[in-house]
Amino acid sequence: SVRTDPYAPGVWADGRRFPGCVWVRLTSGRSFSMIHCIGSISYANRFVHASFHRNSQQKNRRLCATSISETDKNEHRSSLESILAQIGYSRLEDWYRVPAAHVFEYGGRRILRKYNESLPTCLRALYPNHEWHFWKFPKARVDLWKSAENQKLFLQVVCEEKNLGRQPNFRWHKLDSHHILQAGGKPLLDIYQGSIYDILCHLFPDSSWDRWSIAGEAVPVSFFRSEAGMSQFLTSENTKRSLGITSPDMWYRVSSLDLVAVCSATSQASLALELGRRAQKVALGLEKGSWLAQMLREAFGAKHFDWLDWKFIHAQPNVDFWSDRDSVRRFFYDVTKIPSDAGSSPDGPELFERLQSLTRSDIRSSPGGSVLLNKFEGSVIKAIQFGFPESEQAPWRFNKVPNGFWDDSRNQRSFLEWCEKELGFRSKEDWYSTPRERVVELGGFSLLLKHKKSLTKALRTVFPEHDWLEWKFALVTRGFWDVKENQRKFLDWVLHEEVAKRGGDATVSLDLWYSIAPDAVNSRGGQILLSKNGHSLRRALENAYSGHKWLPWLFQPQNQNIWNDSAVQRAFFDWLAPIIGVKTMEDWYTAITAEVLQKHRAATLMAKYNLSPTLPLMAAYPEHEWHEWKFRAVPGDFWLSSDNRKRFFLTIGKEMGISESSLEKWYSVTVVDVAARGGGAILSEFYNNSLAQALEQVYPHHLWESWKFVQHHKRATT
Repeated sequence: SVRTDPYAPGVWADGRRFPGCVWVRLTSGRSFSMIHCIGSISYANRFVHASFHRNSQQKNRRLCATSISETDKNEHRSSLESILAQIGYSRLEDWYRVPAAHVFEYGGRRILRKYNESLPTCLRALYPNHEWHFWKFPKARVDLWKSAENQKLFLQVVCEEKNLGRQPNFRWHKLDSHHILQAGGKPLLDIYQGSIYDILCHLFPDSSWDRWSIAGEAVPVSFFRSEAGMSQFLTSENTKRSLGITSPDMWYRVSSLDLVAVCSATSQASLALELGRRAQKVALGLEKGSWLAQMLREAFGAKHFDWLDWKFIHAQPNVDFWSDRDSVRRFFYDVTKIPSDAGSSPDGPELFERLQSLTRSDIRSSPGGSVLLNKFEGSVIKAIQFGFPESEQAPWRFNKVPNGFWDDSRNQRSFLEWCEKELGFRSKEDWYSTPRERVVELGGFSLLLKHKKSLTKALRTVFPEHDWLEWKFALVTRGFWDVKENQRKFLDWVLHEEVAKRGGDATVSLDLWYSIAPDAVNSRGGQILLSKNGHSLRRALENAYSGHKWLPWLFQPQNQNIWNDSAVQRAFFDWLAPIIGVKTMEDWYTAITAEVLQKHRAATLMAKYNLSPTLPLMAAYPEHEWHEWKFRAVPGDFWLSSDNRKRFFLTIGKEMGISESSLEKWYSVTVVDVAARGGGAILSEFYNNSLAQALEQVYPHHLWESWKFVQHHKRATT
């Protein structure tokens, strides 16, 4: 066996020590193969494989480092610092990154031989004041991991390097196998078969450890599914401390998420699966009570505390739980604060008085009350009757009342006032959102029969002193919206509501309707009114206030279909004229622009005419003879028509006193004169700035003398 450093240059490659040997590196590890060629390369097929490992015989050589003098140590320190600088490092911590082979390569073999050829031993001897961690060196000795002190030191350093916290127990819980492996602690995991829990229990036996709270432990589902495992989890002091449990009744507010949060991330899925399985059994009706209550009874024992299933806010029993009469009775004992033994007598006056004062709000505000009401169709009376069938109730709580009971208006008023209390009303306004079916459920069917099954009529009759707004009810009486007075009353009320909503400073005027959206009417009960007017607020207002002149283009949002009516278009321009200062038809040429129409909510009207501001104006007043070239902007394709160009020259000729019999007067007209009347674009685009060409097209039968036009053009230019 040959021992040497395979990384050292000149040992094998140049063949000094073993001439005739060719070394080939086969892997990225420390194993090399040697092909020993004897004589020539032709004998290459005769080879011997040998494996060399870097530290194979290092233990056989023992040199006593303590016998080295301080002078030699100073020399060794200086040499190692020089080697470290040559490698490119400067700190002592960098030695963890330097293998012994590099030290050999830079001439440090002589030094390491004095320290058993061990770089860690050498560094500890030369730098005794520095805290060296054996596991950070490559290929640390396995036997060093067997020391409990070394193990504790390793865990402490890992926690500090990973910033796992300063509190001892807290940071140990955050340890996982990745932290240990990244720090080079695989031998430690091998000793304890990869269990962080076993490591902590062995090294810190005086502390209380929970397997499920350690980040590096993955507790299986079977642990939580077993009664012993779940009991261990729930009764653990660490669990109760994490949940803030100081008394048994504090378990009522615990949720499954709270329980899962107690576990580490590696164990949360297992507990979540088990809790989900238990909750699903309750949801499917396989179990009736609260799944958390059942777990606590199994963990602490039934005699530890009298758990009430419905009080678990996040672990409610299912509806079938309330099929048990005793459970219903115990619920009402708890809500009324009456002990169970005191309520055993159904005729107890205190219990009966408190039961009569209960409302739906009282029940729903109590844990489990919503599920109880769902069981009994939302009726408190039915629930009380089921729990206390022998107790006396008010007459309307039963299916049949004494003859003539509802003929007395005082009984009707008492019943409706009781309904207000039962339904948790704060004012008479709450009746508007109450459906008739709720009154029927509370025993008022016969009462409604007295008023033609109309809750609105019943309320108006029983409470005549209250000003009822019928449109606030879900259903109004038949024919209500056919009366114009009712329509105006409703619309006046909506208008005042909108004014109050905006601060109440605005003067109440019908013109405010232009800024009110139809949703304001719909949301206040006017859906039927709008539907009777084609879902149009404008039509509803026109019908209700027929004497008022409405401007349909001012409504918000604007109905685009209004511009299909030519009468509306003409009315718009009649309304716009005094606003923009138009007194005569000629004023429109300079006043009308696209910006003006957009500002006064006529953008949709322009869209019907290819975004032209002049075309809708001309369509609104077809009886007027319009001259398009007088507007600020001529329609885009207007001059493309030869008829329009001819009409232009005939018109300006008429304005200048030129007729068919006096065409010679055109010779005195210049291009500047035509441009001043809006024809500059025609001459430049269609006639090359030549008036003669234009007139030849307009008057083709006339023989024009072009040189005459040239004279005038030159004179005008000059």
